[in-house]
Amino acid sequence: MKAKVLTPAELDQALAGLSLDDRALLLVSHKAALRSCELAALDWSMLTTASGELSDSIDLPAIASKGRTGAGRLPLSSETLRSTLLSLWIERHCPRSGAVFGKPGHGTVNAEALARRIGRIYDRAGLKGATSHSGRRTALTTLIRSGMNLADAKKFARHADEKTTLRYCDASDSDIICAAVGALG
Repeated sequence: MKAKVLTPAELDQALAGLSLDDRALLLVSHKAALRSCELAALDWSMLTTASGELSDSIDLPAIASKGRTGAGRLPLSSETLRSTLLSLWIERHCPRSGAVFGKPGHGTVNAEALARRIGRIYDRAGLKGATSHSGRRTALTTLIRSGMNLADAKKFARHADEKTTLRYCDASDSDIICAAVGALG
């Protein structure tokens, strides 16, 4: 079963009353479309500039992702996401390195534990069918609904194949799916 694609109201419902850390976690999942393994590997060094300021992008190395095609520079263009990450960064005393979603000084975060944490957030919000992959599916479905072509969505998702990107689209968007399948030739 595919992870639920959330509406903006459902995302707001999930974000309501969360700690700054959990709020940042969900927003990065939804606005940067990161996989659980990427969320777990996310380090402040991927979010800061050489001069030590918070960057306007995430520099995701292949080692933090699913290999060669998973690496990339992802924009932090959502003002909500950027301001939340900035608040978390300041709260943590502007670190230059260390796990973003782990406890300071505790090293890396387990991807499975992070996926369960996200699942509990959705469960508490009453969002049945939402999983750690819902942010990624929601982001990609939203981008394609808004008119982004499949090739650009594939690049954003860091997929090797457009067919993989298509599987992220909500099947209820039959006109979008038909147009995207047509684009495959």
